[in-house]
Amino acid sequence: MRASAPGFFSLIRLLTGLVGIGTPVLLAKALSITDFAIYATITAASGLMLVVSNLGLDRACLRLLPSHAGAVALSSLARFMAMLMLPRMAALALVLVLVIASGIWLPVGSGANYSALLLILLSLSSGASQMSAAFMQGLLMHGAYAVIVFLSVVLRFVWLLVLILLGETLHYAQVIEIFIAVELLSLLAQSAAIVWFTLRGEITSSRSKAMPTLRDVFKVSGANYFTYLAGIPWMGNSQVLLVGVFCSHEIIAAFAFFQNLIERAKPFMPVRLLQIYVEPQWAKLHQADGRVRRFQAPLATLQKSNALLLSLGLVLIFTVGDALLRQFTRPLYADQILLLGLVLMQQATGSIADLLWMGINATNQVDKLVRAFSLISLGAAPLLIPAVMFGGAEGMIVWTWMLPILLLILLRHSGVHFAQLMHQTRKTMLLLLAGLVAGWIGGAFQTIAEPGMQTLAAALLIGMVVWLALLMLVKPFNRAERHLLKRFVSTKRSAAKS
Repeated sequence: MRASAPGFFSLIRLLTGLVGIGTPVLLAKALSITDFAIYATITAASGLMLVVSNLGLDRACLRLLPSHAGAVALSSLARFMAMLMLPRMAALALVLVLVIASGIWLPVGSGANYSALLLILLSLSSGASQMSAAFMQGLLMHGAYAVIVFLSVVLRFVWLLVLILLGETLHYAQVIEIFIAVELLSLLAQSAAIVWFTLRGEITSSRSKAMPTLRDVFKVSGANYFTYLAGIPWMGNSQVLLVGVFCSHEIIAAFAFFQNLIERAKPFMPVRLLQIYVEPQWAKLHQADGRVRRFQAPLATLQKSNALLLSLGLVLIFTVGDALLRQFTRPLYADQILLLGLVLMQQATGSIADLLWMGINATNQVDKLVRAFSLISLGAAPLLIPAVMFGGAEGMIVWTWMLPILLLILLRHSGVHFAQLMHQTRKTMLLLLAGLVAGWIGGAFQTIAEPGMQTLAAALLIGMVVWLALLMLVKPFNRAERHLLKRFVSTKRSAAKS
């Protein structure tokens, strides 16, 4: 499966995104507003605790394990995995005790005891599964990892769909129980894949490298972990909990649904689509000769490709988004279409931070990223509270746009080589603006025409034509970047021939 990356890997990630988008849509249709809000609160609390207890070990695996792929004995790898899994799960258990004892996470209207049990089981199963996934990614098992994730997403979706078709009324607890079961099955599949690939490597390779020590791991993971901590206020899970404190169940449900929807759509985004493949490769290249300039063309292509798809998303949201949401979910979600557009824009600015993280982690300048991120977060994070108090979910989202932009500016002026390569931010903003303008024009047409399917189709056509015309003016890719895109599209075919 390694031979087909990134083409095979990308295809699986795209399929995963397609199926994954159906899960939050299914839940938004099947769950009551209150149940969806409670489900979102429990899963957000679990996700937040997973970040706090992560210790930066996943990124350490991406940095340290690629050179050991296919060149490590199973016994050595098993000891290494146990060495990292123990502190990871111990930290998670400690965080769970502290959070559940405090009661601050508890969703309004839910049973305290059983909700706490669900939170514990979901966090433990997800934590172990995430750690196992980090081992797979570090060992460059991209294809196997992508297949397991895809099958997990399909199983979860089909399981929920069958229950709905059988006429069952879904409850938030039942949904989380299904999530727990799928995480445990995913953990078993990942563990089996690691054993299989390692044994196969032992047979085909006569060399075996010594694994990194715990000291080596924490030397790499420490800086990453502090960045995680500094980023907690800006994470989607934190924002769901923050909205839950100051807003109604209706707003919590809408905001959480849109966050979940966009999160599931991320496999379509080039930055996330290729992150697990690109970051270890960049780290390997940088360790070889330290030349950062070679990342210029792929970086610009990733950044602008991401913006291009998000721009198309804005066109679709503001032309047909209202009609689609009314058709497939509850009317409440369609009434919050502006909130959905703002969440999509939030992901657009967040992709800047994703690229910075990838490149700076690969080029071993995480210490500068940590300092810059912590400085900006320390000053800006407290303002999230008045933003949501006075501006609601919309005000909070707009304020979150500031963080990655300020981070990029500070790092570029601090002399960080990788940040200085990211010079396409202006064109990225123009691409997003093109989507907003085209979507607004298409949406405006609907307000002056007779309602109906023909008007909806005409609005979408107008929006798309305006968007394509604006793209011709912006000219997002130069010749070298277009050539790189063509090479990527043909990667799978070339890999198959070789």
